[in-house]
Amino acid sequence: MLMQLARNSRLRQELQSAKARCEALADSTWELKEAEARATSLLEAQGDVIVRRDKEGRITYATTPIARSPISRATPCSAPRRD
Repeated sequence: MLMQLARNSRLRQELQSAKARCEALADSTWELKEAEARATSLLEAQGDVIVRRDKEGRITYATTPIARSPISRATPCSAPRRD
């Protein structure tokens, strides 16, 4: 019986620790989403076209001005760059 009480106590402590870690992760996730929203807002507010490409030259990100342009409709985002 004493061993069962000790085990239950240890399990309660582990559960409390896991709950604290989950809450910390939820807070971190919220902070990252907020930071992403701020960064996206700043990028979208730029009048300039901002494009990010991968190693193969495919567009992986483009700001709204290019996404609205006729060029982007003619060239899919996965199309390699033509230099």
